[in-house]
Amino acid sequence: MLLAGDDNFEVGGAPVNSGLLILVSNTPLAWSAARHHFAGNVGLADGSVQSLSNPGLTNLQTSLATNRLAIP
Repeated sequence: MLLAGDDNFEVGGAPVNSGLLILVSNTPLAWSAARHHFAGNVGLADGSVQSLSNPGLTNLQTSLATNRLAIP
């Protein structure tokens, strides 16, 4: 489960907006170039932090259950 992470990602090619975002395994999710140039960091429930590229984000996303993210 995702606990925290960078907010420089896009859903279906559009930047995310503030509010509640529900992610399921087939949501078209990708990092933008805004912060880490098509990469980002995520904190997971097991206490680990991972730096992921777009392929890594896709792999993580397909292995997770539904996540609800609060975007500031």
